[in-house]
Amino acid sequence: EKAKFVTELTDFIDKFLSFVDSDLNINYKRHSAIMEQVEAMIEVHLNSLDNLRRILKRSPTAKARVFKPPMLPGEHMILEAIHAYLLPDGRDIGTWVPADGH
Repeated sequence: EKAKFVTELTDFIDKFLSFVDSDLNINYKRHSAIMEQVEAMIEVHLNSLDNLRRILKRSPTAKARVFKPPMLPGEHMILEAIHAYLLPDGRDIGTWVPADGH
């Protein structure tokens, strides 16, 4: 799966670079040198993504917690349910969602 992705990405970049090379009159030797650098960068980025994926698999996702707000003297809770919003924890959900599901 990873090898197929690397091959497809390398082929795409090679094709793109060929179009650029023809417009800029870059010779084959220079094209080959650029592609070697691109392939090395792809490998570096994929290795860092693999490391990141391993770290994220090990780290537990924190559960959302809603704390009771501090009360002033004489105040009391009428309802125990508090309308609250979850703060982002790194996951991309687009918009904030009320904690009570409404």
